[in-house]
Amino acid sequence: VDATDMTGGKVYVTASGVFTEPLADATKATAAAARFESLTTDTTVTTTAAFELQVVEDVAPAKPGVNDTLTLDGNNIGWCPVCQADVTWIALADTSASIATVNTEKSHYYLSDNYTYTGTDNAISVTGGDGCLHLNGKTLTASTGTAIMAKSGYTLNVMGQGSVIGSKDANWAAAAINVSGAATVKVHSDVAISKATAATKAPIIHVSGANTLVELEGNVTVGASDLVYSTSSSAAITMRNGGTINMENGTVYGGNNTAGANGSAVAWYTSANENNVGAFNMTGGTIEACTVSGCDDYAILIGTTYTSVAIGENAVVKPAAMIREDVKGGEQA
Repeated sequence: VDATDMTGGKVYVTASGVFTEPLADATKATAAAARFESLTTDTTVTTTAAFELQVVEDVAPAKPGVNDTLTLDGNNIGWCPVCQADVTWIALADTSASIATVNTEKSHYYLSDNYTYTGTDNAISVTGGDGCLHLNGKTLTASTGTAIMAKSGYTLNVMGQGSVIGSKDANWAAAAINVSGAATVKVHSDVAISKATAATKAPIIHVSGANTLVELEGNVTVGASDLVYSTSSSAAITMRNGGTINMENGTVYGGNNTAGANGSAVAWYTSANENNVGAFNMTGGTIEACTVSGCDDYAILIGTTYTSVAIGENAVVKPAAMIREDVKGGEQA
């Protein structure tokens, strides 16, 4: 490589080839790189001009994480941080009534815009197979029913920052996330989960049935500090007839009632016809109830039979005195 090829530039040798930067003459830069690539034996390069030869390692760009927005190519293929693979994503949009109820069948859906379902069923129903939902910085809202309903033993992985809002309907079937029938919902990212109005008669997250699982892994917010519940059977998170909730991060807010303990942050639904088994495991995050003066709601209202509540050393419950247990059988951890 003669001196005129190298004047004022650098040659970089990488695992994927050789290139030069910055040479004023692009033609000479290309020629210099080609000569380096053609070398098959040890070679001495002599030049009268000052230049620098650097051997550098190729570094692959970082893959998007669970809180990053979704980047897609022209074929709607993009990285799934939970699956650790490139997959084909299907857009949910409020202009497409045909996808109001989703049978995921191991599919991957994302919000291309804020999505409001105005039908009479659930905004998203996971009833046909495992799948993923990427909120992509947007909001999923249900006008009636549940925003996300999972059942029949299937799993839904939720990722991407955004919001999930349940309807204002006054029953547990109108929760923002409703999980039953041995299904699993895993919230991996920073998601705000709430109801359409601050005053609500329905839980925000409802878990029912044996082998049913909800995992809150991201910096999840359930409810809000100004939440007011209107009946004694309501709570931000309600468990009924079994199931497990694992909370690793985030904040769950209880109610702020000043006339009777009507709304806990976490509670087991109490009824003569219900089996109040289940487990709530809190390894991190915060539960906060009663942020107003005179409030008598509970942080955790423990069930009556075979209930397990485990609070790890990195978890915070405020106020700690607002944990009530009413044990009529079984044991508590």
